[in-house]
Amino acid sequence: MPVIQFQFLGHNDSFPKKDRHNRTYIDQYLPKTTARAPWCQLILCVIFSGIVFELIGFLLGIDVIKNIGRACAVIFVFVATFYSYWTGVIGDWWHGAPISGQCWYLALLALVGYIYIALLLLACTCTVLGAGLFVGLKLDSAQSHAQHKKKAAYEYLESDGFKSKCLDAFVEADKDKRGKLSLPQLKEVELFDLTSEQIKKVHSTGLCEQAFYEFDADRDEFLNAFEFLQAMKRIYSEVFSP
Repeated sequence: MPVIQFQFLGHNDSFPKKDRHNRTYIDQYLPKTTARAPWCQLILCVIFSGIVFELIGFLLGIDVIKNIGRACAVIFVFVATFYSYWTGVIGDWWHGAPISGQCWYLALLALVGYIYIALLLLACTCTVLGAGLFVGLKLDSAQSHAQHKKKAAYEYLESDGFKSKCLDAFVEADKDKRGKLSLPQLKEVELFDLTSEQIKKVHSTGLCEQAFYEFDADRDEFLNAFEFLQAMKRIYSEVFSP
């Protein structure tokens, strides 16, 4: 804490009455607090009573008493912090102005409260920033994973292996050798490279019907080999989508 020394200027160790500059210098260290000693004493009594109750509850193993004491101590430390700021006692204490003993200890507790609040705000800020960073990284990872899956699905649907399997499935489903498939025949096509859950999704969501009517370009109620390939791409792309 800074040590304040009053410098008395002029003859006979008296303040120069008309020296405004020196009066300002002296006045700035006179007490400006509006705090009252009884209120400071009351707040201190509640804080220390809370600490005592917490210790008693801890020694007796009674959680209710311990929690009540802790709550009183913590709450009234914040009360002391607010009261010291509101009345200006913390400023007088810091500059070494004469204040009552109760207010002096209250200002000391208020300083602890300021430090605690600053640390709490710092912790909250770090937590929020850390949570934001974590969420951002998770979203970037999810987007990257989705883009990777989408790219892999596109490459698979455009691969020669997929086209070859579609052609084999088309030939196998074309029982009457007409070179085209009806909707019932499309529903009987073996869906290769799909799990049982994915195959169930195809039939439960009506993907075969949607793809059939979307790619039956000439509206003859049949799909030729090219239309069948496009329909299979649509079915598989819907299955692979999230």
